[in-house]
Amino acid sequence: MRLANAKLAAFSCLAVDLAVAACTSQSFSAIAAAQSAAAPKDEPDPAAYPPAVKTIRYSEGYRYVTPAGLTLYLVDPRVARPSRGTIIEYCVAACAANFKPLAAAPNAEPIGLWRPADSSRGRIWTYRQSPVFTFNADQRPGDVGGAGFENALNPIDYVPHPPAYIAPPAATALYAKGTWFLADKDGRGLVTARRPMACTEACEPPEPFRAGSAALPVGAWTKVHAGGFTQWAWRKQPVFVAPLVDGMPSAPGLDPILLGSK
Repeated sequence: MRLANAKLAAFSCLAVDLAVAACTSQSFSAIAAAQSAAAPKDEPDPAAYPPAVKTIRYSEGYRYVTPAGLTLYLVDPRVARPSRGTIIEYCVAACAANFKPLAAAPNAEPIGLWRPADSSRGRIWTYRQSPVFTFNADQRPGDVGGAGFENALNPIDYVPHPPAYIAPPAATALYAKGTWFLADKDGRGLVTARRPMACTEACEPPEPFRAGSAALPVGAWTKVHAGGFTQWAWRKQPVFVAPLVDGMPSAPGLDPILLGSK
């Protein structure tokens, strides 16, 4: 009980004007979905991808497909490198029997994030330096039967340019479900409370988004000091990190920092 009370007391140090969020609040997914539905989707720019690639609209935005509408899949380098030691030559055996690389013409030139590359299966297109494939069993435009194959291949969503934003160097912009939000360099979402609220004893203090002692305030970002460390605050509210669930930050009682939010 003493340990629990000590944790609660340390956490309450932020509550001078910067108390943390309550354990119950609107969920991240609901907030993101509402903003995504209200905001118009960025129209894809055909000049940003090769003629062998098109886009198709679906419920959460746009997805890359072939001119015939077949979904394009990307190899996840986080799986490919440890498994094969290479990304370009990852797709062998069962993968090669089910997926066909997106062929690139001999004279194909790089365009945007798309690059032609030579492989054992000929000259192919890559996206963000990872090879691109179609799934043999997909028959109709928009089919995604190959999603999650070997936990390494997934459909490629079109990602628009992020809106302009001001944030500390340790923050970066991520995109999911038609929404841009801020994350730390480890890919964890940045979250905060919309208004100061006290946390009950049942709350488990979330992990703070720490700021270096030499970090300078920028835009709406300032620093707060509590518990022997320095933490970033956004619009006077302390900022925490949260894991991503289904692509979006998820933590009880805290909201993601959405780009473009007022």
